[in-house]
Amino acid sequence: MTHSFSGRSSERSSVDISQHRIDRAHDDLEVSKYFFTQGHMSASVDRSYFAIFHAVRAVLILDDVDTTRHSLVISRFNRDYIESGMFNANFSDMIRSAFRVREYAVYKDYYVVTPEAAQEQINNAEAIINMITHYLESRWTELTKEG
Repeated sequence: MTHSFSGRSSERSSVDISQHRIDRAHDDLEVSKYFFTQGHMSASVDRSYFAIFHAVRAVLILDDVDTTRHSLVISRFNRDYIESGMFNANFSDMIRSAFRVREYAVYKDYYVVTPEAAQEQINNAEAIINMITHYLESRWTELTKEG
């Protein structure tokens, strides 16, 4: 599902913003796969990371947590959703790996992302996004019934 937005986020419900962010996550995952097929491994891991980032922010906005600071997004998601057992504990390692590989690919001179590393990041992003999407669909239903 695709949503079109204009204006400030504060004018939208948390469900609307969450839906928009998970749409962005799915879009970034598709772009990551495209870059991979074109041989652009650094760009692929960059988009894989941002796919995860947008998916995690889609969850957090439903708790009125809204920040663009990557370290805060990751730590809050780990604390509230992974450590609580709501999501698989392996997701924490996958998210940290995506963050680290993306940082190296973008900021370290001469860092080479192998096709294997890029494929691993795509697979991890896909697993996380699929699980988060399933969670969000349930959560959106709950929230719209309440509201």
